[in-house]
Amino acid sequence: MINRFSITLQNPAFARNSLPGLLTMPVKLANDAEAKRLFEHPQISANTGAVSEVPWSLEVGGLVWRVGKLKLLSGNEKELSVQFVSEAGAVKKLLEGTSLRDLDLGEPAFSDACVSGDLVYVAPEYGNPKAYGDDKENNPDYAGTVNKYENGAYLRTSATCQTPWVRLQPVLEQIAGLIGYRLTGSFVDDPLFPKLAIYSNVSLDGEADFEPAKLLPDVKLSKFLIELKKLFGIHYHFDTTAGTLELMGWKEILRADFEDWSDKVVKRSKFGAYDYAGVRFHQVFDSSDDMYGRAVSDFRTLEVDGGAEPYDTRFSTLAEVDGRITVSQEVYSVPKEQENRTDSLRLAVYGGLANGKPTASTEALRWRGTAGLANTRFAEWLEFRRQSRTEVFEMSLTVADLFNWRPDKRVMINHNIYVLEKIRSKIEPGLTKFPATVTARKANV
Repeated sequence: MINRFSITLQNPAFARNSLPGLLTMPVKLANDAEAKRLFEHPQISANTGAVSEVPWSLEVGGLVWRVGKLKLLSGNEKELSVQFVSEAGAVKKLLEGTSLRDLDLGEPAFSDACVSGDLVYVAPEYGNPKAYGDDKENNPDYAGTVNKYENGAYLRTSATCQTPWVRLQPVLEQIAGLIGYRLTGSFVDDPLFPKLAIYSNVSLDGEADFEPAKLLPDVKLSKFLIELKKLFGIHYHFDTTAGTLELMGWKEILRADFEDWSDKVVKRSKFGAYDYAGVRFHQVFDSSDDMYGRAVSDFRTLEVDGGAEPYDTRFSTLAEVDGRITVSQEVYSVPKEQENRTDSLRLAVYGGLANGKPTASTEALRWRGTAGLANTRFAEWLEFRRQSRTEVFEMSLTVADLFNWRPDKRVMINHNIYVLEKIRSKIEPGLTKFPATVTARKANV
């Protein structure tokens, strides 16, 4: 049906505030019998504002290149305007219309076995002097420690309360499964990944069974994935034919193998300016937590090389006092106050039992320090930004070049190594080579 189209391939590593997806420019099609069968009277739905979407496979050189959806944009009795979308674009409605709380993470009973770190949730012991308010009228016996653990078991008394934290791994696995993908990649293989847990200030108040998903912030899946991406400098690669969602970091992108593309260059058409003036990393903290004003700002903000470029993420971590995670924030009850609670995206690293207590830490989630995010997740990116600028090439690409496109695709041009930022091309049937405008950044790091 589609015999020629224009495409834009954007490397997700250079699109910080969006999820990756292939889209084509709108294409005009005859509103013939095949179109009517495919879209079911398309001129009617288009004229009433209803956008029809049908599953579609995009072929290049007679081979399936991307699996996604064909979207009807407009139409009349004679012709239609359609667009192909793939990857995140094909599941945009689901990602933008579904909250973390809509996930199905089961309905377990709170168990002492969660100290193993293998269940959907964990319950580290931490301080919260304000859990029941300043005057403690609601719970005068409360002693200031949440998830109090003694002699191999959690206390079920009024001196404490249980606020489980849902682990990140089952959340991401369910999101991937919901949109039809399986998680892979270096971030998934990182020993840190299964230890990450999403903070919650929701108390079970003695309830035996609970729904872990209801403890999560009321945040749409698309927003959640974008903010997680920014915090860790990870990039999503949707392989629509293999059905995998790969999570990779800057280290993999900037150290990947490269292929010589020198003979594909028709001409170099443009040099961009060096646009690096330093970065200001910032985690937007939950202002309903009184620790916001008292905590040292080291883990929330870090200025590098002057810090002219803002790098903000809604994901943050928690404060520590004397080596112990501490918040100062009222807890909410399940399910009585579920709809009224303040939501924030906050992470900690679950450490299992240490000295007889279930622990959690934040060192790996702060910006500063040898173990901090700037050093472990962004060091290569910062060096790359210091020395790179955009360069634009006119090239002649093959079908294989398009099929082999990945965020960590590096190429050599005249003895210099580049990371591909964007490819624009026009595809026509029968062609084995395609003219393309390629935007790239030198990556000799």
